[in-house]
Amino acid sequence: MDDFSSERDPLLDVFIFETNQLLEQLEDIMLEVEKDDTISEEHINEIFRIMHTIKGSASMMSYDSVAVVAHKIEDLFFKIRENKSVGSEFSNVCDVVFEGGDFIKGQMEKIQNGEEAAGTADSLIQRITDLLAKMSGTDEPPKNEIQLEDKPESAPKQEDYAPKAESGKNKFAITIFFDDECKMENVRAFSVVNSIEKYCSEILSKPKELFDNPTCNEVIQKEGFALFIATDLNQQKVEEIVKKQMCVKSVEVKEDDFTLHSKEADNDNNNKAKGVAESGKANTATSTKVASKQSLINVNVDKLDALMDFVGEIVITGSMLEHNPLIKGIELPVLHKNIDRLQKLTKELQDVVMSVRMVPIASVFHKMNRIVRDMSKELNKEVELSISGEETEVDKTVVDNLSDPLMHLVRNCMDHGLESAEDRIKAGKPAKGTVSLKAMNIGSNVIVTVSDDGRGLDKDKIIKKAIEKKLIASDETDISDKKIYSLILAPGFSTKEQVTKFSGRGVGMDVVKQNIESINGGISIDSEPGKGTITKIKIPLTLSIIEGMNVAVGDLSFILPITSIQESFRPKAKDIVTDPYGNEMILIRGKCCNVVRLHEKYGIDTEVKNLEEGILITVENNNKLVCLFVDRIIGDQQIVIKSLPKYLSDMLEEDCGIAGCTILGDGGIGFIINTNEL
Repeated sequence: MDDFSSERDPLLDVFIFETNQLLEQLEDIMLEVEKDDTISEEHINEIFRIMHTIKGSASMMSYDSVAVVAHKIEDLFFKIRENKSVGSEFSNVCDVVFEGGDFIKGQMEKIQNGEEAAGTADSLIQRITDLLAKMSGTDEPPKNEIQLEDKPESAPKQEDYAPKAESGKNKFAITIFFDDECKMENVRAFSVVNSIEKYCSEILSKPKELFDNPTCNEVIQKEGFALFIATDLNQQKVEEIVKKQMCVKSVEVKEDDFTLHSKEADNDNNNKAKGVAESGKANTATSTKVASKQSLINVNVDKLDALMDFVGEIVITGSMLEHNPLIKGIELPVLHKNIDRLQKLTKELQDVVMSVRMVPIASVFHKMNRIVRDMSKELNKEVELSISGEETEVDKTVVDNLSDPLMHLVRNCMDHGLESAEDRIKAGKPAKGTVSLKAMNIGSNVIVTVSDDGRGLDKDKIIKKAIEKKLIASDETDISDKKIYSLILAPGFSTKEQVTKFSGRGVGMDVVKQNIESINGGISIDSEPGKGTITKIKIPLTLSIIEGMNVAVGDLSFILPITSIQESFRPKAKDIVTDPYGNEMILIRGKCCNVVRLHEKYGIDTEVKNLEEGILITVENNNKLVCLFVDRIIGDQQIVIKSLPKYLSDMLEEDCGIAGCTILGDGGIGFIINTNEL
């Protein structure tokens, strides 16, 4: 499993993960506090706990800038807890907490990217210091001197004690309990082991697995962290080293025969993983209860990606086995029955792995609360964010790629769409505007809708700007509403006369379109003057394995995503027309649709060149239809999307319409068509 593990220190990975989770909790709490316009005692205690934990963890990891900011906010809420009230400083308190959370978040991003977290927040610290002075009723703010009392002292040097143990003549059993509110007990335990092991010839811990054991933290909370060591240090020195570690509440060191506990402790580690305590039947019952509560574990995304790759290879191998002509020619019912069973089990395995990768879209939706909050203040607009369908699940990769497009769309609703309170009242609307986010499953896709109840899009203004940008001809008047609205997705397009902090540069909607298409999605826009704008995003549930239609063009195979196909048919001569520019079109129920001959587009030799002899497949994306001309349809199958080899991708043009490739059942290569680019 080494291939899938992160190169970073596992302790650092845990620190980043835990801190980001705490920051999300902090932001949710503060948004709720601002919405209710009051802060409860429960909220005060929770924010204090979050900041205390972040401060302690950052201090232990030597990220002083993070620790200092967390420490000051902790001081602020300690004072608020003492006063039982925020008083007239409610707005200022909310602002500094949000700003402090943003600073820590920025530092965490640097750490995650391998950069130095060297930023400072002097002005923020001073503002918090001034707030503390006001709440304390003092005339002069206290000096900005911050002592991180929870930061562990520098580790004792080895020469301060005995040299590294050779004989391990002294054997001790150590039981350690950590502060009740410290959290991340496994990280604290790891720090203790790290500090003492260099003085030991042998060392054994209970629990043994500190990072892969889902019940580890709960076991340490209830029973303490146990160490059995063989060392040349005396009892006093051992106790001194352990006590210097952060968040240690109590330490008990006693002489103990190391060998008597070695096997017992090792067996106990296996029991701990199941939530079973070591000492007696009573403890067993308690630990079993603990295990029943713990049903979730955190898994590195790289491991899930690798697992998905393996499943993809199994799908390909199973398909090759099923379609192998040698096996098909063998009349052996048992063999074919087992192959069918293998295919069924592979499909079930694939479904399970895909379900593991699925995460609720709520994680992205809730991030928009902060954007709405900040922009409401900047633009002086009252806005409510309405969220529905947040439980809808999508592949983790899709969710990660959806955050930026949603952010741009919500900003557009706030800046372009919603009117000021005065204008809304004049138009007979409530002063508070609404931005809505909605998600729902439709087949193998998810539809995400972003809408507002604002002024709507100005078609005349869009057309005028499009003519200026030469996106349409000046005499092009017969344009559908959907085509007009889709013009705002063009690069550099903006109807804002002046560049502001949020818009006017013409890059937002272009980025939205690119990001959505990069995950094989589509976007459409509709609007009604005076009533608002609706943007719909259609995205696939997963990007790795899709249902595809295998079609033949000459000697090559192409794959069309099933979700893009509307219909397939053999055309009749009377329905085929040619426009004045020589472009072929086909009449489908009274509407003209462009025809793309794949053999001409990719320069493929084929004997099927007459439209009436081949097959036309109608595909749709972004409300646009196109008919693809192919020789014949081979059939539908599950395909595993793979990147094109470098030598092929270098040869092909950037917008050639090829999204990747797959290995077919007969071992051949099939090229996956990107219908967005056609």
